[in-house]
Amino acid sequence: MRFLLTGATGFLGRQVLRVLLDQGHEVVAISRQENPTIPDLSNSQNLSWVQRDIREHIVIEKGMDIAIHAAGLIGDAGTPLSAYIEQNVTGTTNILDAADRAGVAKFIYLSSISIYGEINGEVVDENTPRSNAGSYGLTKFIGEELVRETSSGMRSLCLRLPGILPKMEGGPWLSKVLARALKGESIEYFNPEAPFNNAVDREDLAEFIASLVGREWMGHEVVTLGASESMPLRELLEFMLAQAGSISTLSEQSGRSSSFVISSEHAKQNFGYNPRPIQDMVRRLVRGKLQSAT
Repeated sequence: MRFLLTGATGFLGRQVLRVLLDQGHEVVAISRQENPTIPDLSNSQNLSWVQRDIREHIVIEKGMDIAIHAAGLIGDAGTPLSAYIEQNVTGTTNILDAADRAGVAKFIYLSSISIYGEINGEVVDENTPRSNAGSYGLTKFIGEELVRETSSGMRSLCLRLPGILPKMEGGPWLSKVLARALKGESIEYFNPEAPFNNAVDREDLAEFIASLVGREWMGHEVVTLGASESMPLRELLEFMLAQAGSISTLSEQSGRSSSFVISSEHAKQNFGYNPRPIQDMVRRLVRGKLQSAT
């Protein structure tokens, strides 16, 4: 199979690239850099780079089978809406156009649970209502809608993702908690008894994306993804502190803060998604951080 991949130099994209090449697929990767270096992969005979900025018009050779759009701007509180639009909307439009002209049969779009905005229910799934999404979530949802509009020409699948572990720098909430734990700082949190599975593992996700080669579906689909076997938040944080050998204390906060679990049932039943438990993800997160510090 021939894959078109964006975001190949990113935290998730590198792992997706590695899995695809290990499975013998041919990958055409788009990057703003010229021939970027990725350890153990850069000399692969099945990898070729196309130097392009996805915010601009892109032309890709025909003969592609599957496109994976993993590039996007997450940004921070100071990122202007215009920057999100350029990367997450204009960039997605350009990749969709390029994929269509290249004859792509399947288009996989990495979206985010941020599209939901304010979540009030206890379970998040594909049908959860959207409310007051921020700039990032709004532009990722617009990207989903752009992908949906192409479903008459190619099969498409949007993956609504929570935080991806075991990323540390700039990573999801659990990564920030671990950073505080390793400094011995107090950790404030809400909803101690609420079940928590708000994360995906990078290796699980890359393997799942690669497995979609052998999956068939009709038109456009959306799936929400999370860890399996949720744990009460206090219990999960206590487990993290024990694994890290941290002297941090947990400080339960009163007040209103939403809590929810992510349902991956649609992805499991119809696409073969098989994530590891949230406890295993936290164990890997801590172990990886401790190993990198030695």
